[in-house]
Amino acid sequence: VGFQENLILFGERGQFVLKGGDLLTPKTVSVTPITNYESDTSTTPLELGSYLYFPFTRGNFSGIREFSVNATTDNYDSAEITAHVPQYIPSSILDIAGSTTENLICLVSNKTADETKNMYVYKYYWEGNQKVLSSWSKFTFPFKIRGIEFVDSDLYIVAAKNGKTILLKMPMEEKLVDDNTSFNTYLDMRKEGTIGGGSIALSFVPESGDEI
Repeated sequence: VGFQENLILFGERGQFVLKGGDLLTPKTVSVTPITNYESDTSTTPLELGSYLYFPFTRGNFSGIREFSVNATTDNYDSAEITAHVPQYIPSSILDIAGSTTENLICLVSNKTADETKNMYVYKYYWEGNQKVLSSWSKFTFPFKIRGIEFVDSDLYIVAAKNGKTILLKMPMEEKLVDDNTSFNTYLDMRKEGTIGGGSIALSFVPESGDEI
């Protein structure tokens, strides 16, 4: 992952930095070990603001580390952001995405088929150099997640439902209010439409257990 003018390489038992001179050539390139934290290399580390986030396996569960560099001393360090919930996030992280606008990270595990219906959300807040909020929660959906990615404050989800692949947009903006109302309607797979002939065409195929 490109990070603060360096290329950080992640291995299962360590992290390395790749550097070169004014030109990156076979004669100037060097790879130097910087830290020795175990990591789950099946998922690409997430570059978010001044930090890198990467998962590691803890038995049947996963942990997440917050990787940083001191620009003055060129020292690299990592702090665990799941130390207070060591048995909350399942192992086998499928995908991870984050937003600096909303100060949150979302991740999905594919440990089991049913587990892909859950999305784990990390909400944080920095006040100067002190992190005053560090909380985890879980969203459960009526579909299986295949991938996630943020665009501004919107989380886009590629999912599978009843044998079909669907694309959904989930606004994660704080204090968001629906159009022309003073309240929010929280409803998965919401479809807006005008009832003319007594029916609305859905953009997905319902399953037997769905409540419409």
